[in-house]
Amino acid sequence: MNITKNNINKVLFGIFTITLLASCNNEGYDDYKPAVTPSVELNGEWYIDIIDADTGDVYAQHVTTRTYDTNGGDGKMVINDFKGAPAPLTGYWIKAPVDTNPSNLTFSAKNAPNTNVPGATTVTVTDGKIIKNAGHSRTGHATDSIYFKVQYSFDTTTTLIYAGHKRTGFLEDNY
Repeated sequence: MNITKNNINKVLFGIFTITLLASCNNEGYDDYKPAVTPSVELNGEWYIDIIDADTGDVYAQHVTTRTYDTNGGDGKMVINDFKGAPAPLTGYWIKAPVDTNPSNLTFSAKNAPNTNVPGATTVTVTDGKIIKNAGHSRTGHATDSIYFKVQYSFDTTTTLIYAGHKRTGFLEDNY
């Protein structure tokens, strides 16, 4: 009985070993390259404060804002503070494409369509830049910093400063 049990264990171990070795085949992935968009270094999720450039009044703090590529391969990126249900609005109604310069981490737009505001509104984005490791999260982790100014077509006399830091992904850094 013991000999039969040992033989069965040896056979099972052999089958397990062969299966393990055969499953580690890496063929077929040599030509796989993950897609990288032109603005990948500028993309992310940010916690942004919105400040009146003239008065210094803070209108909103820690607004969740996303920057992402348009996927058009045209070097454009979208700035969006619309999260979707159940809490759709987190900031000041901006969702607009901007032109990017990935080599120096800057972005801007002139009269870009703002699709978060009903009607034919546009935004002008100036002085947009991302500074690597210049920001600090809620708990002090070094992270990227973002800064840009916005003028909305429905109020061209007011310039808003959007400034903040990149979300780290750590739960303790969330607002």
